[in-house]
Amino acid sequence: MLIVSIVAVGVWAIQPSKATLVINCMDVETAERVRGIMHDGIDQALKNHAVNIFSVWQKDPTDQPRRAITGMTNAINAYTGAREAVKNWKSLRCKEDEPK
Repeated sequence: MLIVSIVAVGVWAIQPSKATLVINCMDVETAERVRGIMHDGIDQALKNHAVNIFSVWQKDPTDQPRRAITGMTNAINAYTGAREAVKNWKSLRCKEDEPK
């Protein structure tokens, strides 16, 4: 799931002027499944990050909990931004799925 998270977040980080993201057209059902996978990946990435932050805290208590709070704040900001981007994501619809 970490790879899905990285790919999902990377989709929004790419600026059109710097790179072109080419996605094949997809039907509505597939697009919603992809959206669900992106949501799941983002959720899992936040969970993994929380576990990692706690693991680091256990190994290195230096300047804790400030470091943990900063790390989780950054993660939550990324999480909410990624979820908003997924919500607004529009896939390219195949011709047969376009309204007539």
